[in-house]
This record gives sequence, structure tokens and C-alpha cells, in this order.
Amino acid sequence: MKVIMAERTDIYHDSRVLKEARSLTNVGYDVSVYGFRGKWKIDETKNYNFNICTFPVVSRKYRVLRNISMFINIFIIHIIIILTRADYYHSHNTMFLLGMYLSSKLHKGKFIYDNHEVQWENTHADALLEKAFIHKPDAIICVSDGIADEVAKRYSIPEDKFTIISNYPYSYDGVIDLDRKSDTNNLKFVYSGAISIETIENLLFAIRDISGLSLYLQVYGTGNSYEKIKQLVRDPRIGNKVNFLPLVAPERINGVISKYDVAFNLPTNPKNKMAYRYSSSNKMYQYLSAGLPILCSNLEIYETDFVDNGVAISVEASNVASIANGIQRFINNPDIIKPMRKKAIDLSKTIFNWETQEKKLYEMYNRL
Repeated sequence: MKVIMAERTDIYHDSRVLKEARSLTNVGYDVSVYGFRGKWKIDETKNYNFNICTFPVVSRKYRVLRNISMFINIFIIHIIIILTRADYYHSHNTMFLLGMYLSSKLHKGKFIYDNHEVQWENTHADALLEKAFIHKPDAIICVSDGIADEVAKRYSIPEDKFTIISNYPYSYDGVIDLDRKSDTNNLKFVYSGAISIETIENLLFAIRDISGLSLYLQVYGTGNSYEKIKQLVRDPRIGNKVNFLPLVAPERINGVISKYDVAFNLPTNPKNKMAYRYSSSNKMYQYLSAGLPILCSNLEIYETDFVDNGVAISVEASNVASIANGIQRFINNPDIIKPMRKKAIDLSKTIFNWETQEKKLYEMYNRL
């Protein structure tokens, strides 16, 4: 049974697409994934058990050229999709809904929409494309019950059309030293993943007058955020505490970040967006699987999944003083870190892992 998947992200760093493709291949599906890559040359060292075809996009520094390259890539991938006979057409993005739908009709395959974002909160184009095609798929995937409920209400879609598949990480089988001692004179805070200036600016201001910590950033920016972050760290009171780590493949992230003391993620939700209310950032579950306590925003989903489970301290992310107080709680009470590490690993192994989610992916495919 052949599966075609497409997404407009850098596929090599899109853990959701990689996990779904790998899981389906493991149970006998012939999976081909199409998308973008951030580098001009293909990394020949990467090995996957499924077929992968990526097209390069221009750096974010050159916005016009980047948009042109993305448009050309989307057009090429559409042509490939329409000309390829498959049993399942699995779109991870609104930009490929048209090609996936047309090909499913042309080749009599099943059409799946992996709706892991609230599209009407994104761009106008995303909202229009979703509205045009939302009633076409044979199945819709959502990341949470809350988002599925909102989509169902907005478009009058029956609940049995949805499958909830959260983007939890694989259970980590590497060695994590939960008993290691932290350097109480220099706690190491780490962040891994996409980052915007809005989610880190207040944190950088908060650490200016705090001693006893270092920040480690394994990041890529959205828009011109990365450049703005570089400007902020020119302040020696900030820059002397900030270190940039190289990006690594998704399967290597845990081994890298597990060596640090505390992870952080500080998004805000001033517009009360559903995407923030109903689904947690993927990196939060990655932190759990790496055995890391978390400094996080006081968003409702974070309070429920992490603070209430004893693995996080929450702060008001729009308030510099609140962030500083949260940091000081870890610095002043280093003894809380070890038990939080153990709770994080336990939650990751029992609840928040990909193995619990891929079973639902298999069931959905089998049902179709």
C-alpha cells in the first residue's frame, strides 16, 4: 500500500512527518515524503526507511527569493503528487491540499488531512485553503481534542472524522544520568527548536542581573528573530551567559539536551489563540523524554500537563520580574531538580511518548 506525504517545512527537522512516515513504513506501507530542505546539498549521511525527496529553499535573509523558491517547490511537488498513483494521499500542510485531493480522485486513493495547526489563526491563504478542502478528506488528524472540537464546530464536521495524534517524542532508550549533580554555581538552562524574539526577549532581559546560570540555545529563528537575538546578546551582561549550540537531527536532540539542568519555553498568548490554549509545544514533551525540569509560561495546557505533574515551574512570560523569580527558584533550590528529572522520565515513558500515538495512526489507516 503506497502512501504519499507532503509538507512545506524542512523535512529533515520536522519530527512529526518523520515519525509518521517511519511508523507506517515499519508496518509495511510504502511511504514517500516530499518537502523542503534548508541546505542546497542533500545530506547523504541521513538514512531513512522511507523514500524522501526534498527541494532547497533560499535563506530567510532573502525574503523575496525565499518566497519565489517556495512557490516553485510547491508547484513541482504538486505535479509529482498528481502524477503519482498511491493508495493514501497524506497532506501535512494546507498548501498541498489541492494536489492531494485531485490525485486521490484521479487515482481513487484515500485523502488524509493532517491538521496539526489552527489554520484560521495563521495566514489568510491557509484559512481559505482549509475552508475550501476541509470537507474533502476521508480522515482528519488533530493534535488535541480541544482543536478537533473547534474545527468540528467551525465547519460542522462529525466527530468520527477526527483522529487525535499528539506529536510526542519516541521513548528515549539512551542513558540519562538522573543522579548527576548540577553545578549550583552555574545552572545550565537549555532551549531547543524554533524560536521567536517574542518568546525569548523577556528572558534575556531577566538574566542580565542574575548570576549563577548560563543559557544554551539550540535554535533557528522565525522571520528576523534570530538576527534580533544576536543583537541583544551583544550586551555583555547577557552575551556572557548565552551560548549557541549547533542544530542536530531530531533523533539526536535528547542525547544533547539531557546533559543540561533545566529546559525553558516561554511563549505568550496575548490574543488568546486556540493553538496555544489547546495544544502544547512539541519541545515540551521532548524535554520530558530528556529528563529535564522545565521553566515555562503559565498557559493553561502547560499548567495541566507539566506544572500539575510536578515537572515544571510556571511564570508570567510577558513579565521580566516573574521570569527572574522563576529562574531564582531553581537557582535557590537546586535540590528540587533531581526529583523533577525522575518525574519527567516517568511521564515520558508512561504517557507522553510516540508509541502511544502511532497505535492510533495504524488504526486510522487500517480503518480507511
